[in-house]
Amino acid sequence: MLDAGEGTLDDLLARVGEGIYIVGVTGLHSGANAVTGEFSVGATGHLIAAGVRTRPVREVTIASDLLSLLANVADLAGDSRWIPFGGSVLTPSVAIAGVTVSGT
Repeated sequence: MLDAGEGTLDDLLARVGEGIYIVGVTGLHSGANAVTGEFSVGATGHLIAAGVRTRPVREVTIASDLLSLLANVADLAGDSRWIPFGGSVLTPSVAIAGVTVSGT
């Protein structure tokens, strides 16, 4: 469980500064290894520039492993919400460092 952090999603994006705000992933059924936790999946979202969401991105690939994701949680917003994911998960918006991104 991740406890909520501080501020809104926009506050979190401002603290992140530069990156990608991921809103969806595809390919979890074939792009994730259940034994090692490694994954490489397609993603859609928006670029974050100067702390704000800018142009949309699609057909990028993100890759990492689940242990690294948890170890690299950099910041949390205070906006916990329920996400329907194999049941329901209560989570705030999460900023994660060190995820490999490829695509244009």
